[in-house]
Amino acid sequence: MPGRKIDLKSDTFESDMEKNAPDIFDLFAPECVSEEKNHVYIGKDAYIRTYGFSLYPRELYVGYFDEFFKLGGVRISTYLESIPDYEVISVLTKKVVALQTQLILMKKRGDITDVPVYETALLDLETVREAIQTNRERMFKVDVFISIYCASLEELQKKCWEFEGICGRKGLYPRSLAFRQTEGLVSMLPIANNKINDYTRNLTTGSAACIIPATTSSASHSTGIFLGQNIQTGSPVIWDRFIGPPVLPSQHVYVAGKSGSGKSVTLKLITSRTVATGIRTIVFDPEREYQKVIKELLGGEYVQFKAGVKSGINVLDIDEEYDEGGRYVVDIYGKITSIRALLGAYMRNFTGRPLSPVEITSLEEAIKELYAERGITQDPESLYIEGSEERDGRYKVGRIKKKMPVLSELKEKLVKKGICNELCELMKPLVGDGSLAMFDCETTIDLKKSLAIGFDLREIRDEFTKFLVTLVLFDFVWAKFVQKDNLKKSIVLDEAWMFVKYPESARYLEEIARRGRKYKASLIIATQNIEEFINREEGRAIINSCSTMFLLLQNAAVVRDIVEHFNLSEGCARLLETFASGEAVMLLNGSASAIRIMPAPFEWEAVQT
Repeated sequence: MPGRKIDLKSDTFESDMEKNAPDIFDLFAPECVSEEKNHVYIGKDAYIRTYGFSLYPRELYVGYFDEFFKLGGVRISTYLESIPDYEVISVLTKKVVALQTQLILMKKRGDITDVPVYETALLDLETVREAIQTNRERMFKVDVFISIYCASLEELQKKCWEFEGICGRKGLYPRSLAFRQTEGLVSMLPIANNKINDYTRNLTTGSAACIIPATTSSASHSTGIFLGQNIQTGSPVIWDRFIGPPVLPSQHVYVAGKSGSGKSVTLKLITSRTVATGIRTIVFDPEREYQKVIKELLGGEYVQFKAGVKSGINVLDIDEEYDEGGRYVVDIYGKITSIRALLGAYMRNFTGRPLSPVEITSLEEAIKELYAERGITQDPESLYIEGSEERDGRYKVGRIKKKMPVLSELKEKLVKKGICNELCELMKPLVGDGSLAMFDCETTIDLKKSLAIGFDLREIRDEFTKFLVTLVLFDFVWAKFVQKDNLKKSIVLDEAWMFVKYPESARYLEEIARRGRKYKASLIIATQNIEEFINREEGRAIINSCSTMFLLLQNAAVVRDIVEHFNLSEGCARLLETFASGEAVMLLNGSASAIRIMPAPFEWEAVQT
């Protein structure tokens, strides 16, 4: 009101000012708190059940609670309070004396049934007492609470059953805080206000460290390549994707991050350091980003594909391969299947219809005839003759491979049969000087020539052509690279969402992911559009086959889906939204660590995009 005087020193004014000012509780106060006998509802479809632990197993290890995070919607709160050493030693000494006395009496009575149990307990007590007396250990009072958050009571009940099952397997005895769920909720808050004191237990320093929920014990291996450092601890991260079970059940890798997150730099760094260890690597490069790494840094081969230009890959080329019995054979029927799949996909995407039964039969007969004319059978020796040939300006004399049939010869065979007129007409772009005739040629690309080979797909602009090229390359790499030996090898696919959006190419990737482990082939899948994988059955199958994952900076719109799919904590969710370029959540068989990818100074010029 005009003319009103305000006394800044009045108690009323000060109390109003204090009442209207926000405090720390406004940061996390729920909309409501409705307590039932075994859960709390805090609004926004959030139901919470909190547990304490009355018993722990005899032995703990680092990361003992990490498995609970895989359930999703799990929060862990730990209270630690040091106990004075003199008090601990006094109590332990009394317990040692009591046990020693009990053992003597039991042995005098001849009651030896429980003697081993008492002797084990006595040894544990003496070991702890000695460690504390020599200042190698401390004793702590410990309280651990776990809250499980769900959007419905049904989901909460199901997840709690899973949680209690894990506890039973781990030797933990969880106690639901019945009729005290509100007190449990307060004890979970980061305000150091423990309302529940029933389940306080004594643990040594080592055991107390094991119950800390944020652990990084599995962020590094004893062998492998250097990636960078752990963000939380600063320790180096050494990673070996071929280390094998039980550490990593598969050698496949999934990398996801939005534009500018450092995804391509991460892949180039992994590629260069992998090749430096002697592991042969093939890179599918949609945007010509790896040319400098492969040609200049690694001295490898870089193959460019263009519409209308012969690629040096013959889809009818066939080699010997390992069968299930470990023998070398020529799989003619497997080649028939791959050609039929290629032309079937070509027909479906060109005309909207699959191959007809007549076309399938004629195609199989024609392919068999082409190989039979060259004397090629299932015997690997049938692929070779004694002779000489000129190759790269040099003559090779001795055992050389026979000249293989090509697509144009296959088309001529079908024309002569006279019953596949539409298929023969539609194959015209695939042969001769047609716009899609890149693979109507002899195979000249040697995948054994270099440790690093890149396939440049940038000039393939048309979606249909890119789809066709992808199918051929996947089949070529599987036959000529994956199955050729039992040595470690790597296949890198950047922007893999371009491949997985086609069902046929997605199935090829799934096949490599599923069967590649037998041939020690590691598949590295990288994408900006993680939703392309999560929302597709084939994509989820590929992700689920990967034991290592690097999740870099993500778009906020998809973080919730990522957290739910990978069962990550809320802390990981915040990191995925705030990471700097080159920082990532590294998942090793489900165990999460935050790391920073660190190229060496001499690598930066080649790996930066």
